[in-house]
Amino acid sequence: MIRFNSALKELWNRKIITVLIVLQFTLGLFHFITSVNIYYSMNYLSNNNNCLLDTNTTYFMRTHNIKQYRDFSQEMKDSVDQVYKALISSKSIEGYGTYNTYMPLELKNSSKPIAEELKNSLINPQMHVDKPTIETITIDKGYYDMLKESISKGKGFTAADFKKKPEEKQGVILGSFLEKYFDIGDIINDKFIVYGFLKKDKFIPIQNDGNIYVKLDKRMLLPNTNDTMKDSESRYYELVQGTLLKLKNKEDVDTVNKLMLNRGKNLQFYIKNLGDAINDENVAINKNEKPIIIMEIIIGIFFILGIVVITLTSILIRKREFGIKLAFGESLIGIFYQLLIENFITFFIGFVLSLIYFRIKYADVIRNANTMGIVGVFDVKLSFPILVIVFFITFSIVIIANMIILELFLKKLEPKELIGGIE
Repeated sequence: MIRFNSALKELWNRKIITVLIVLQFTLGLFHFITSVNIYYSMNYLSNNNNCLLDTNTTYFMRTHNIKQYRDFSQEMKDSVDQVYKALISSKSIEGYGTYNTYMPLELKNSSKPIAEELKNSLINPQMHVDKPTIETITIDKGYYDMLKESISKGKGFTAADFKKKPEEKQGVILGSFLEKYFDIGDIINDKFIVYGFLKKDKFIPIQNDGNIYVKLDKRMLLPNTNDTMKDSESRYYELVQGTLLKLKNKEDVDTVNKLMLNRGKNLQFYIKNLGDAINDENVAINKNEKPIIIMEIIIGIFFILGIVVITLTSILIRKREFGIKLAFGESLIGIFYQLLIENFITFFIGFVLSLIYFRIKYADVIRNANTMGIVGVFDVKLSFPILVIVFFITFSIVIIANMIILELFLKKLEPKELIGGIE
């Protein structure tokens, strides 16, 4: 405690130097937080355990050129039908499913009182959502069968849930965030019965041709009970925008692509692996991030040099003080600890200020990300793992800088040199 109070006093006595090193920490840590966010998000997306679908065996259905309604000829309509028949009959395709994400559900009532905290968290003025709204994802039986073990509490859908009429009450599975506000068996909007809750921090793709992924924590899974016949145009858009396939073997990709080409003719259907799509995006970001990596290394070096130079300046300014302390029995390690505490105090202040600056600069992005749950490599957040990573990176830099001072300077100090020859 004595050393801590002494460190505070010395930092106050050297206000200009203290402000400079705090600014250095603040701006440098801001860049570190941004970069760690990017690489943390890349790792999150590339980890198969974080996705409710198996990224190794799941494939997008895509097309090189989306057709418009006016472009549809009878031949193209026949091609769409042939593709669906191929999906069912191909021995290379283990299964396929469809999803739809364009049905936001306004939270009007529940069998238990709706907490104001929940209402506020489901409102997003930036997206013109001024009422509490739950984003829903409607999936068919094929898609549901493709999901990995996903329920953390309660139960999942049965085959009967996908055969109900739209006007009947339906079972739903809620994201983990909503578990704080609903119980199994609760009824939402007089229609949706809560069956269970999804595991936390899981994501799925929501747009075949856009590499867009969402966390499911604030979302609702609905069984597709639409039993009406769809026209060829609607089925076409469902294919290219909301259909996923599961292949038995990755070696079958070429076979399936040839099958799609033959059956789809000039519709230009093809499939792409979910894991490969994520990896391609990460590789592209990595290429763009190389200059940033170099910049971060330079910032780290300047961090170390800055701490070394400013600490050495502090020693020279206070050399008589340190010389007297050494003469009266203070050890070099004791002085080292004193300087280390001073640097950690400035580091902590800079760390807090960098978080405040980051929060202010990315306030809207963080708010929208929390509300919408969009996942991407350019996510910005202040999650606990990211803060821990940034803290220990900078903590290590402070330790390295002070070890340099200890080895190259402090161990060579002599009391008589510091206090003008007096021993």
